[in-house]
Amino acid sequence: MTAAAENGATLATLMHMAGHSTSAAAQRYQHATLEYSRRVAAAMDASAGPLLAKRRGDQRVSQTVAKEGRPPKGPSGQRT
Repeated sequence: MTAAAENGATLATLMHMAGHSTSAAAQRYQHATLEYSRRVAAAMDASAGPLLAKRRGDQRVSQTVAKEGRPPKGPSGQRT
């Protein structure tokens, strides 16, 4: 059941496949795996990466403004 769940089977599908009448019974036979946890973490990193990079950039701008009283220079040498 774990492999089916890792490949996108819904709880209802798992219940049907295993002949379980309750969700508790179906969930009892699902187990966390290291490989699946890594795949989920990688997908989260990929989707959050651009947002985190933007936030880090915003923090750097805020820190520079607080420290120097002006925004940092961009790649073209102009103030951002």
